[in-house]
Amino acid sequence: MDYPYIKLIGWDFPFVSQELQNRFGLHGYVAACVIPADFKTDCSYVTFLENKEANYVVITIKEPFIQPFERIPNAYKLIMEYLQANNFKEKNQENIIGCFEHEYKKNDITYMDVFIHVDGVTNADAFSMFC
Repeated sequence: MDYPYIKLIGWDFPFVSQELQNRFGLHGYVAACVIPADFKTDCSYVTFLENKEANYVVITIKEPFIQPFERIPNAYKLIMEYLQANNFKEKNQENIIGCFEHEYKKNDITYMDVFIHVDGVTNADAFSMFC
């Protein structure tokens, strides 16, 4: 079978030691492919994980790699400020990625969509903290 479009997504990996962060400036990042449900492979080293079907809110960044350490975090910050202002707090759910990014090109312009799981937050008090 031919799969001409497999979507690559990524998200922060929070399990990098403080020493690696401080000494080498490292942070973790996970990349994954969103594949069709009927995708099969004979590769023994491939690991399949399933993200349950879920609803996400998305913000789109135009040219995210022009000042990437400002534009990308600011997209997350904007969403989180909105959620906090509206009394939401984080609620982790099993087998659902809480947030992730997808980068793509359209008419020679690079875009990045930042997704945050809609049901991954619950209404709480106005001073909730997000991880």
